[in-house]
Amino acid sequence: MSFYFSVCSTYNYHSKYIDFLLEHYTELQLPYPFAVTLGYIASPLLMGNEAVLAFNDEDQVVGAFGYIHGTGEKDYRDVQIIQIQSVYITKAYRGTGLFVQGLQFLLEHVSMQPTAVEELRFWAPNQPDSHKLFSKFATLVAGRHSESVPVSEYRLSPEELRTYLAKFKQRIFS
Repeated sequence: MSFYFSVCSTYNYHSKYIDFLLEHYTELQLPYPFAVTLGYIASPLLMGNEAVLAFNDEDQVVGAFGYIHGTGEKDYRDVQIIQIQSVYITKAYRGTGLFVQGLQFLLEHVSMQPTAVEELRFWAPNQPDSHKLFSKFATLVAGRHSESVPVSEYRLSPEELRTYLAKFKQRIFS
């Protein structure tokens, strides 16, 4: 199965990104009101940062992720930190290697950014399946032992991600 990725750099791709994630709004399982979830989904586009679509070999969107540079605590000036705001892969494509390829694409893509990325942060629903996935390559920072915390935060450096991805077949995207 082959996939390709495209950074959303046109209005058409922005629309595909938003439409795809809204189509799968329920499956995202984000514990926020719709308006807050929409803000997280749209923020990579609205903040002028990055959103990426994954396509199958029939040119259908089968996955998407978006990230922003910086954190709210530092008024988004700490651009060496990227926060992945949303990730979704359709159920039919989970377990196909698409997630790993998406991480490979992300790592290659951020390595070409003008500011070196020092840390990646993933936010995921505070659920056992999410923890099982993200704990394979990142460190849980917040959310694991509290039912009242709706999301968990995972962090890692680009080097830690590179080490994890070295276990898999490498793919060049340039």
